[in-house]
Amino acid sequence: MHPAPAREAQKAHSIPGSALSNGPVFNEHAPQGHLGPLSSNPDSHRPESGAVRHCEVVQMHTSKGKFPTPYIDHWVVECHGVNPDRINHPDVLLKSLQDVVDNLHLTRVSDHSHYFVPGVSTVIILSESHLSAHTWPETGYMHVDIVTCEPKLTRENLEREFLQHFAPAALSLVKLDY
Repeated sequence: MHPAPAREAQKAHSIPGSALSNGPVFNEHAPQGHLGPLSSNPDSHRPESGAVRHCEVVQMHTSKGKFPTPYIDHWVVECHGVNPDRINHPDVLLKSLQDVVDNLHLTRVSDHSHYFVPGVSTVIILSESHLSAHTWPETGYMHVDIVTCEPKLTRENLEREFLQHFAPAALSLVKLDY
């Protein structure tokens, strides 16, 4: 097993990015009464100047040399004992996740949700990277991955937001190290 490469912080800079949209997505299996699109208009989240990715770049040191690499913050959030009504409707889940993203001062670019019978998978594309959530309402469980390329997130902020918006009986937060 090789030791993890060392990273050395470098000055942050912006890398122009773009968001692609194929238009709204409809799901015939959505909960009764759900008539609208499952994905929002990406232009409604895009900053006026267009989608710009803001990433910190670090140097990865390996036996083959130094390589510029995006800084990666990757958090895994597990919520147990969540009321199924909070995590089994695409619009309800998306609104709560959008509020979490906004309160964490992340920049939404676009989103997409898919309803299963039961459960929802939602992805929110961020200027900083992405958030993905997958729910199993029949067990009251939600798994969320939040990946950013800036060191913006803290355990305390994530805990506060997920407790406030999903009221789980148990919450697990794990920061993955790369």
